[in-house]
Formats: sequence, C-alpha cells, structure tokens
Amino acid sequence: MKKTTLSRRNFFKAILGAVSIGAISVWDKMVKTKTISSAKKHGKIPFSPNKKVSFADEFIVVNQAGKTEVLSAHCTHLGCLINHTNGDKLVCPCHGSEFTTNGEVIKGPAYKPLKKEKFHLNKNKSLIIIS
Repeated sequence: MKKTTLSRRNFFKAILGAVSIGAISVWDKMVKTKTISSAKKHGKIPFSPNKKVSFADEFIVVNQAGKTEVLSAHCTHLGCLINHTNGDKLVCPCHGSEFTTNGEVIKGPAYKPLKKEKFHLNKNKSLIIIS
C-alpha cells in the first residue's frame, strides 16, 4: 500500500472550494426564501382616485392618465418593501433600486420589473380587490 501525502497548497484549495460551495448554497436559499415568503396574493385596498401613488400593505396603487395599476411593493432584488417615492420614481429603501410608476427598472441592483397584480374595483369604486 502506497502512502500519499497531501501538500499544504492542495489542502487549502480543497478547504477554499468547500467553503465557497457552502456559502453559495446558503446565499441561494436565503434569497429564494425571502422572495417566495414575501408574496401576498390577495387583498382589499381603499381606492383614492385623487392620489397618483399610494402604498397599502404589500401593494402600490398608481393612478396616471386615467388608468389605475396595482404593483407588488416587493423589490425584485431581495424582496424589501418599497414604501416611498422620489419625484416620479419608486425607491427601494434597502439597496436603492429605482422603478418607474409603471414598475420598470430605472436603477439597480434590481433588474426585473415590479410584478403587476390583477385587480378589480368594487361596485361603488371605493375598494380595490386584488385577486
């Protein structure tokens, strides 16, 4: 039986590789968990046609040019809640991603647009019902 020895350089390469794989695996699970667990599917929001942008719960209601849209308030970078505007931009407070009021990305680190939610108004147009 031949005895093999492991050089110090190869030992550290193996350790570095194992730590890298572990770190990537943990990061991937953290990002997926945050994104999946932060998606609310249903809700009722008071509707105010006079406000251009309003934030309610986990949704953003945008009224412009006589058209209303409901966007998810979860940033597509890591799922932080977008809760304020800067001029006509929706701004994520965590990492500074910026979106248009249509949900398109202006500035990263986010690279996907905000999700548009399906909704309808109740009979007297005072409530938005997200389905």
